[in-house]
Amino acid sequence: MARQGQSANKRSVRLVLTGGMGLLVALTTTYAGATETAAAGEQYLDDCEAAGVPRPPVWNYEDAFHGVNGTEWQYHGVVDIETFISPNQTTEVFYYESTSPAGVCIALPRSDFPAGQTPDEGPPDVISLLGVICQGISGNACFHDQGEQWNGVGVDPFDTYQFGDGPVTSHFVSGAALDGPSGSLGGVCTDCHRGENVFIIHPRTLDDAREEIIDSALGFGIPNLIPNSWVNPITPVGWPQNEGPTDLFGPSDTDTCLKCHNEGARGEETFGGRFPTVSNLTASYCGFISESLMKTMPLIIEEGEIINMASYSTLLEACAAPPPDDVNPADKMMSMDGPAENYWSATPGGLSDNTSNFTEGTGSMSVNASGYVSVAGLPFDTFALQEIGNKVALDVFVPLTGQPNPYWLGAVQLLVTIPSASITNYFVGHVELTPPGKGWRKVSFTLPPVIVGKLREPQVGARFTITANTPQGAPPLLLDNMHFEGTMYAPPASPNQSIQYNFERTSTWDQYEGAVVGTSHNGPNAYSGFNSLVVAVDGGTEGRVWTETVSDLAPGTTVTYRVFIPSGAPVSAVQPYVADNNWNWSQSFNTNLPRNGWATVTAVVPSSAAAPVREVGIKFYLSAPYEGDIYVDAISW
Repeated sequence: MARQGQSANKRSVRLVLTGGMGLLVALTTTYAGATETAAAGEQYLDDCEAAGVPRPPVWNYEDAFHGVNGTEWQYHGVVDIETFISPNQTTEVFYYESTSPAGVCIALPRSDFPAGQTPDEGPPDVISLLGVICQGISGNACFHDQGEQWNGVGVDPFDTYQFGDGPVTSHFVSGAALDGPSGSLGGVCTDCHRGENVFIIHPRTLDDAREEIIDSALGFGIPNLIPNSWVNPITPVGWPQNEGPTDLFGPSDTDTCLKCHNEGARGEETFGGRFPTVSNLTASYCGFISESLMKTMPLIIEEGEIINMASYSTLLEACAAPPPDDVNPADKMMSMDGPAENYWSATPGGLSDNTSNFTEGTGSMSVNASGYVSVAGLPFDTFALQEIGNKVALDVFVPLTGQPNPYWLGAVQLLVTIPSASITNYFVGHVELTPPGKGWRKVSFTLPPVIVGKLREPQVGARFTITANTPQGAPPLLLDNMHFEGTMYAPPASPNQSIQYNFERTSTWDQYEGAVVGTSHNGPNAYSGFNSLVVAVDGGTEGRVWTETVSDLAPGTTVTYRVFIPSGAPVSAVQPYVADNNWNWSQSFNTNLPRNGWATVTAVVPSSAAAPVREVGIKFYLSAPYEGDIYVDAISW
């Protein structure tokens, strides 16, 4: 069928929504991080609409393309971007403008068309990816994805899909349902969609000859792209916050990237919204910044001088650095300013915030149980730390009254877990609280060299555990100001900047054989970001998974793989490899890898390799039959 006629307040707000509107109304912070929700389906749509976010209308690709059958979607063209948006598929833009509540929804189908066919010549064979994001002028934003496509089915362009409650064969998945039991469906939206404008806008791109700047379908002509306040995504619990705006640039610095990305440009056609706070924990968003250089965000040249290169460099330097203190998960955990149960968990008993008795920051953490209590901290990435020392210090307050045993006030201990280094609850030290008595005191633990060495390497999922042991019936201890001291070291470099495959959305490796019987990219474990490659195993000998390389690999290049083997999986060895143009393998053979933690293994392209390298892959050897999953992530070189 041929087509016709178509040519700085950086404190995050973490509210958990379960239905009612009271919590949404309480959202008053100008620069909120995100609003977390347990709602899905129709309840999520109701909550979003009450928060000023448009409710998207029924979707049918063919109706929207032709503007027929009462569709409210507007077709806005093909995204002609030579960059990262589904390079092997055709990406089109549709939008719906709402007046009550005011805002806009954008649908971005990524489709497979018959060879040589363009959208105006007929519909696609299948829509492989289809997401819808809605943003209100209110500043709140909501997310929807077509559910069935993640099973490899895709969307038929002639089928109609609803929003709200219903089966994934005919309804979009929304809100908390996006974070399914086996991992996020299609990726974690706020891993990339952040900043003053939730949409990733590309105002212009360069033509294929790299000679002329042209307008992009994802830039001009779509209404209501910039809300009246900093975007507050309404997301599943645990998704990334939208901290910002960044303080990397001054308000008068408008001759750089801030010519468009600054508050003073609001209302102008070129306004793209201010940047969020970036760091080595915002790898996917920073990847968009890197990819946009000289493409959708062209260089500004005046009198022969590139005037925005410095601001690009400033952004990318911040992308390689740990997060600032006020948005750093590890720093916020160790500060104990709270909310306590966002960063620590106690067994037995509970935790609470004390804002009247503390030694630094805005509060301390109360351990609301006596006897032996284990207080485990939030897992952290070592490359997110601002600095590392060979000692860990902690302020402890022993209450002045109510002590059942004045002759023994208790003790605290420190344990360290680094799963990727096969370190679990490593006992660091024990400090008695009886001397010097009640009140505040600092306790200090000297870390052994093996722990210091591992913390100075890029590790994920490291954890501190504090154990408190007090007499039964003793009043709660207060903890505050956990920090490194002693001999200080810089943190390890982040591995995120060199990652070639992050498996966040569309980069599943679909080549496998032997005991490996399938792959997907929505794993519940992740080394970087929020998803990983799930390698489904069903067999008892060996199997491998691989892909063709996305870029040239020079001789001498080290390819790094991260592997997570669940406890009980009979994996006797892991063999990462690279295959050159003559199919010669270069590999390493790794045994005795840790369980329930990310292990790093490598393969090196030899100097004698015949270019180009054809494959990168990883092979698993089993010592017994196994039916289950293994996880791979963050392939880098």
